[in-house]
Amino acid sequence: VLAASMAADVFIAQLTEQTGFENIVRAMPGGESRLANLRLLQKYAAEYETGGTGGLSGFLRFVERLRRNRSDMEAANVVSENADTVRIMSIHKSKGLEFPICIVAGCGRQFTAEHGDLLLHPELGLGMRLPDPETGTRRTTLPREAISIALSENASSEELRVFYVAMTRAKEKLILLSTVRSVDTTLERLAAQITPEEKIPAFAVNAVKSASEWLLFCALRHPDGEVLRRRVALPERCVVREGYTPWRVETLYLPPEEAESPAPEAAAPVDEAFRAEVEAALAYRYPFAAETKMPTKVSASGLAAVQSPEAGTRTLRRPSFLSAKGLTPAERGTALHDFMQFCVPEEAARDPRSELRRLVTEKFLTPEQAAAVDLRRVERFFAGELGRRVLRADRVLREQRFIAPIPMRLVDSSLTGDAAEEPVILQGAVDCMLEEDGVLSVIDFKTDRIDDRARLWARYGTQLRLYAEAMSRVFRKPVGSILLYSFYLNDAVGPDGA
Repeated sequence: VLAASMAADVFIAQLTEQTGFENIVRAMPGGESRLANLRLLQKYAAEYETGGTGGLSGFLRFVERLRRNRSDMEAANVVSENADTVRIMSIHKSKGLEFPICIVAGCGRQFTAEHGDLLLHPELGLGMRLPDPETGTRRTTLPREAISIALSENASSEELRVFYVAMTRAKEKLILLSTVRSVDTTLERLAAQITPEEKIPAFAVNAVKSASEWLLFCALRHPDGEVLRRRVALPERCVVREGYTPWRVETLYLPPEEAESPAPEAAAPVDEAFRAEVEAALAYRYPFAAETKMPTKVSASGLAAVQSPEAGTRTLRRPSFLSAKGLTPAERGTALHDFMQFCVPEEAARDPRSELRRLVTEKFLTPEQAAAVDLRRVERFFAGELGRRVLRADRVLREQRFIAPIPMRLVDSSLTGDAAEEPVILQGAVDCMLEEDGVLSVIDFKTDRIDDRARLWARYGTQLRLYAEAMSRVFRKPVGSILLYSFYLNDAVGPDGA
């Protein structure tokens, strides 16, 4: 109870003093670091105490929350500022400090520039690229270019200020490390911007890509930089001698060592067993390679187009601006299909013209499609045997969409064995399906202008067989017949044109 009401820092101080815990910690490996962390814990406890009245129990709960969240407090630093050690820090953190030897790495780091479509400036405001209405491309604007120049100047000034801080941290020796992709190319580009004026032009200072280029600017104009000036034929009148401080400028070449060619070694004897093992591995053929080339899902119409020799290209729907000239034959066929899909069979058989007006009124068909529907062919369909079966059927399903598994042998007849029975997903839509006494009949409506019944079946028979396989699997009922109904022939066409 006493500990719970005591301040956390006071409790830690009394605990370490009365138990001699400081001496125990100091005797452990890394004792100085451990003792510094213990004293830092006491400091954290005192800071916690000033923020509230939680006492020791509150501080313990605070430490437990840190542990659960996998957080931590900063550890104590036992290294003094004057210790003989190597310290690694950012340039910003080194500000105000000095060291005997300072190494500035990464002077060749490329400066980043603003290249976005939208730029903001506290004084110049907003600048953006705008789309060209004629070409659709995005082009820059004058405000954006002005803001880009201003931001570039500000960024260059900041980089130069930071680089100055880095160069003034050394007491005795300053080492600058940089990499240049091509020394001669870089020197030539920089030398082209140097003038006899005392100062390097402001545009040249702002145009540099890294801090190393600022250094090369100075080295080219320094009296001791003759080695660099000779490489780019820079005249001596560009040298600045005021405030001269000796430099040592050299170019070093490290020629590749000439390695003696080792004597050829005798070829090792061939391990025939290992050779046979490698050849067998290289000759391995995946036994299920054929299945890897099969699609996981196919469409009935697409598969039929591949398998059927009569399947060819189909006319695509025309753009709407061409429809003013009238519907194409394919579009007129689509209109007749839509009528057969959405009509009420009994009403279409009794009064097809009234049913057509209903479909237009209820937006199933457009007036242009309705004008293209040949109602005489609709009357002949319902007057025929197949139309009467539709009216008498126990159930009629139209535009029945499905997704069903079928064996791969229906997709690729060259497969045999277990591979032929592997499932593949088939998707499609059946124009019309009848159920009569538990037996299904699959019907597909066609408007092709073909007189040859056998040729019509050759074109669409494969597709109908796939429909039949899918319907039998989806509804788990036998398919008794598959039929094409040709509105051009006004008759049903069975397998092989029967």
